[in-house]
Amino acid sequence: MNLKSLKSTAYSSDIKNKVKQAVDLANAQANPVVLSHAVHIDAVDLLPILTHPADRHATRIYLERPSQGFAMAAMGNIITIDYHNGIDSLLDKMKKIRSNMVYDSGTACPKPSFLGGHAFNPNAESDETWKSFPRGRLVLPECLATRNDNGSWMTISTIVHAG
Repeated sequence: MNLKSLKSTAYSSDIKNKVKQAVDLANAQANPVVLSHAVHIDAVDLLPILTHPADRHATRIYLERPSQGFAMAAMGNIITIDYHNGIDSLLDKMKKIRSNMVYDSGTACPKPSFLGGHAFNPNAESDETWKSFPRGRLVLPECLATRNDNGSWMTISTIVHAG
C-alpha cells in the first residue's frame, strides 16, 4: 500500500464516521445538520479556485488580508441567512445552525465559516437602489478554501437531512 492510498483510506474512514455522526444527529433532532469536511491542500493563491467553470451562477466570495497571510475563497452556498431587522435575530439563527454542525473540531483546520455583509448603517432606510436587497446576508459556502498560519485548506459542506 502506498502513501496515497493510506491517505485515501484515512480520509474515507473519517468521512464515513462524520456522515454517520451527522445522520444520527439529524435523526435524533429531526432537524437538518451541516456536515463539513476539511482537507489540507497545496495552494498559495486561492483566487483561481473561483474561476472553476462548474457553475457560473454560484455565489462567489473572496477575502484577503495579505499582510496577515490570510485569504478565503468561497463558492456556492448551502445556507443563506437574510436579515432585515436587528442583529439579535441573526445571531440566534447562526447559533442554532452552529449547534447542528458536524466538522473537524480540535484540529489545525479552519471551522466552517459564514461569509457576507450588511448595510453600513442597519438603522437607516434603504434608498431605491437598495430596496430589493436585505439589510444583511450571510452564507455558509459549499466550498471554502482558506489560507492561514496552518497552511491552505479546502472545506466542503453539505446539508444532511433526517432519514
